[in-house]
Amino acid sequence: QEAHYLKTGKGAPKEEDLGVRDRLAMWLRGDRGVEVDGKGRVMFWRDLSRKDEVYGHDASQGDVARRPRLVKGAIGGKAALRFDGKGTFMHVAGRPITSQKFTIVAVVRPRSLGEGHREIFSNWNRGGRSVTSVFLGTTRKNRVRFTDAFADAGELKDVMKAHVLTAVSDGVGAEVYQNGRLMGRAGTLAKRDVNGGYVIGTQGNYGSEWWDGDVAELLVYDRAMGKGDLQRVWRYLGRRYGMGGKERGAGRLALASLCHVVLNTNEFIYLD
Repeated sequence: QEAHYLKTGKGAPKEEDLGVRDRLAMWLRGDRGVEVDGKGRVMFWRDLSRKDEVYGHDASQGDVARRPRLVKGAIGGKAALRFDGKGTFMHVAGRPITSQKFTIVAVVRPRSLGEGHREIFSNWNRGGRSVTSVFLGTTRKNRVRFTDAFADAGELKDVMKAHVLTAVSDGVGAEVYQNGRLMGRAGTLAKRDVNGGYVIGTQGNYGSEWWDGDVAELLVYDRAMGKGDLQRVWRYLGRRYGMGGKERGAGRLALASLCHVVLNTNEFIYLD
């Protein structure tokens, strides 16, 4: 089939687009590095975290019937991959997560949720990595699952609107956020099997739990990110997609954090 490459600017992404790059293992964005077939279905999604095109954690789908569609202007005027909830998904090359400390950040908008599970990112495997797998997704219409060890990670607000979903495992605990709002916190996750292969839009090789909705951006860090770095990423995504709302926007959260520091300091701060 004829292939069409989505042209999204020359050269590598500018540094100011995403300031937090330390151990950024995978960075997929709907308006860069996307190769589609003649019907606008995504064959290849380039990992922007690395300059080496050969060894990046690129996503791909060789089966025509399994390819998600590229939709321009899907979230905040930006392009996204649309998964149909019926069998479309992407394979991820290699293993973006290598330890029990990792961070997953996804810009998504569900189109339907239902009573069952739907997964955004997963390495589940029926051959022996089921209850020990890594995955992030939804369940019971408005709840989030972050692995089987954190099966109820909190309640989504405005569930059908586009949002930034973030999950962090730091080896001694786990946290999940929606648009910078803490949804749920757990103790140490039982040891996860972080081996590949990883997929986007379904539960590993289970052949079910399909994501029904858009994925505009997906970032995986091979480390547990602290609050400062998280807020920097949220600000970048908030500006890019115009999400978060007045009360919960990433910029608002950053300002609140600064105010807390100022109020608790013993020093005087002079503004000219």
